[in-house]
Amino acid sequence: MKGKKIVEVGLAAIIALSGVASAAAPAFAAPNVIYPNVQSYTKDSDTFTLPKKSRLLVVSNEKTLNNEVLLRDLKRASSQLADRGVLSEAPQIVFGTLENAADNDIIVKMGTNPDLTGKNDAYAVDIKNNITISAEDETGIYYGLTSVIQMLIEGDNVLTKGNIIDYSDVEDRSFHLDCARKFFTKDWIISLIKDLSWQKYNSIQLHFSENEGFRLQSDTLEAIDGFQYVNNQYLTKQDMLEIIQVANEYHIEVIPSLDSPGHLGAVLRYLPSDYSCASLFPSDGRRAQCFNIFTNPEAREFLVNLMTEFIEFFGDAGCKHFNIGGDEFLAKFSSFSNEQYGQIMTYFNDISKIVKDNGMTPRAWNDGLLFGDYEGYTLDSDIEVCYWAAPENCASVADFVANGNKVINYSDVYMYYVLSRWWQTNAVPEGDRIYNEWHPGKFSNLSGTAQTFEEPYPEYVMGGSYAVWCDDPNYESEQRVE
Repeated sequence: MKGKKIVEVGLAAIIALSGVASAAAPAFAAPNVIYPNVQSYTKDSDTFTLPKKSRLLVVSNEKTLNNEVLLRDLKRASSQLADRGVLSEAPQIVFGTLENAADNDIIVKMGTNPDLTGKNDAYAVDIKNNITISAEDETGIYYGLTSVIQMLIEGDNVLTKGNIIDYSDVEDRSFHLDCARKFFTKDWIISLIKDLSWQKYNSIQLHFSENEGFRLQSDTLEAIDGFQYVNNQYLTKQDMLEIIQVANEYHIEVIPSLDSPGHLGAVLRYLPSDYSCASLFPSDGRRAQCFNIFTNPEAREFLVNLMTEFIEFFGDAGCKHFNIGGDEFLAKFSSFSNEQYGQIMTYFNDISKIVKDNGMTPRAWNDGLLFGDYEGYTLDSDIEVCYWAAPENCASVADFVANGNKVINYSDVYMYYVLSRWWQTNAVPEGDRIYNEWHPGKFSNLSGTAQTFEEPYPEYVMGGSYAVWCDDPNYESEQRVE
């Protein structure tokens, strides 16, 4: 999963993302296309043609026997080989030794491989008179099977003999979906997850709360007199559990995103006026969208309880990360007193601890964290920072790294697709520009200064994410987004 490859994701937006690509092959792609490009493909001069009947032979050992995850993935691959017309019927899955292998088999081996050890989602494919897929874990086998199926589809069952080594340059290959401003059904999200898995994304961040709507069932909110979900459109918690289950089956991590203390207008409109920051910052354009965690202890307690409800829910569901917010909680971050800014950072640290106590790693947006020249506070170094923009006086990537935080590249200049006529007219990046300019180490410039890290990327650069934001939820229909 190497380097750049033009890809088409969501909303027909063409982007480039190391380790991420779509099933729509670019015009310049070579035969036997794999999504995305592999690290290496050492080719022979001969070709191998897989006949319309084959079988999946699994080499028996302690890793493959009684392995429910592996068997599930093998059954899916068997069905895909038939459903996509590669084989005339779903191949039989058999277990045995390499001595049992025959020509035209698709062989699966799981065990130690020095070429793959220590690499993200690594696998190898050896193409001779049969096809051998090797990996050290189930995820590697899954991606190897996916790549082989993609190659067989593209090459009409004809493959160039040789050896493939593949792994991801980065840990995170993510997709962010704003399902708060615009409602997306459970089935639509599940369909998206399956497509992302085919493209070898490994996570989806579901952003379910915004000023314009709160879209996940909440006991805390339903206890408010008169509270209503916008247009009565929301996901139940059971819906979300089903989404998580499917995502797990497709090797996709669900990352919940509940922005706080800002971007909560859809909640604050049902609460007493002093729960917001309207009176504290009367000239700030976002004052009514941010919880007053400064002078109203009841408001702060309510927000912590709301966050805790979902942190516990997603922790119990087995999620590994939780985005606690930090985005645009005021229009002007310089409006705070030093004491107030310390209170904001204490809030994030407190919520971060709740996330960690529930077995997850916290994430947050970058723009309001470590901002400006405020002093006398700390920020939890365990928070992974989603670095999307670099407004004046915001912290640099280097500032976060010095604080001990890891970063994920969400650069809005390249990686945002926004449902908005203004954005589509003035800001949406062209595919060629993204392909030629962007990579996971190229973050947004700060005050005209580049923030770029070259390959091999340092450990604190975790990867990148494409983000679909629905600022104008009616700008495109759910079908058009698909």
